[in-house]
Amino acid sequence: MALTHVDRSPLGSASGFGVPLALDRQMVSDLLGFQRVQHNTLAVQNDRGKTELLVLGVLLGPAQDLARLASDLIWYSSDELGYVRLGHDVTTGSSIMPNKRNPDVLELIRAGAGRLRGWHAMVASVATGALPTGYHRDLQLTKEPFLEGLQGTVDMLQAMSLVLNGLEVDVERCRQAVQPTSAATDVLYGRVARGEPFRTAYREVAADPAAAVGDVDPAETWRGRTHAGALGNLDLGPAEAQADGARRWAEAQLARLAAVEHAVWGHT
Repeated sequence: MALTHVDRSPLGSASGFGVPLALDRQMVSDLLGFQRVQHNTLAVQNDRGKTELLVLGVLLGPAQDLARLASDLIWYSSDELGYVRLGHDVTTGSSIMPNKRNPDVLELIRAGAGRLRGWHAMVASVATGALPTGYHRDLQLTKEPFLEGLQGTVDMLQAMSLVLNGLEVDVERCRQAVQPTSAATDVLYGRVARGEPFRTAYREVAADPAAAVGDVDPAETWRGRTHAGALGNLDLGPAEAQADGARRWAEAQLARLAAVEHAVWGHT
């Protein structure tokens, strides 16, 4: 929806009322690669600030995901857990402890998401104020946080890509960390599947989870969760297809922008 909103050419709207010239706004829109013209010239002026706010608002979603992933990897890569190991090129040495490596890249990604929320708030504080219809110099101050937000998001994505490309998972440490009683839910539902009332089974398993589980391997029981998206049936095909589609879309957009640049400047 955000892309549909912003993929409109505002050129030719002048200060909001157009000009007394036979401008071919559609031709300009086509040359610059926009999907269509933003027709109402006054709406173009009123869209200033709103567009920046909308785009930054969309970026908050993936930024939150990046921040959460960064926090998880920082914790999972700690000496106390050691579930994963970070690449040497995305960590730095301590200022005084020669044995220490700091997950600086991940910490900066996490902080970058916070900065994006700040930039979004800066734009909102200007654009959603008591501004009357038309253009006002106030909106000059939305440009810096908008551009910083765009670049900051690109930086976070590129940095996380470096982290994930060099990430190593310690399977044995992960296996050792699995609590045997985490299979209690599977034992409970196994009893229910055999006809035992849920309430009775729940009470008996809850009374002594360790005894109820016995020597059951939780990792094995998880494979029995076979509904779509569960541990025994992650079904990553749709996600991979979506990622491939997004990649193809991005490549098409880059090609479109290159064609626009060539049309305007005569080079790529």
